[in-house]
Amino acid sequence: LQDQAWTAINVFSLNYVCTQSFQLPLIEGAPSQEVLQELARTPVKQALHELALENKIRFIEGSSVFVRISDARRDEELEAVVHTNTEYLPEDSSSFYTKKLPSNTFRTIIPKGKETEAFQDTLAKRFRMLIEKLVEDGDPYRLTYN
Repeated sequence: LQDQAWTAINVFSLNYVCTQSFQLPLIEGAPSQEVLQELARTPVKQALHELALENKIRFIEGSSVFVRISDARRDEELEAVVHTNTEYLPEDSSSFYTKKLPSNTFRTIIPKGKETEAFQDTLAKRFRMLIEKLVEDGDPYRLTYN
């Protein structure tokens, strides 16, 4: 695969992990050395805004990823996700990122005669088997990181 897209976020604030859920915009291509240097010296949100104004990066309109960051040592304090932080999305086009597209519910893909829970279990087992097979075959898709 060639370079497709990337995103960035400040993981720490005041020496603490920013425990939140975020919707982050995807940026076209791979970051240049100049972009990486700017991200290293400037808060990410500000850097992305400035780099976009200077046409040094280009947001992929409407494309984003959801990321949940948490400190595992504070797991017992975590609450269910009730809010997604969207402050990293470009201000002038946030409606492209938050628009809900019509789609079918999960229940519509469950084969007739299958229970929802059993179907979910089957999907999870098959996904796990697929990942194990990829790793066993030498990890052709770089699924493990050392």
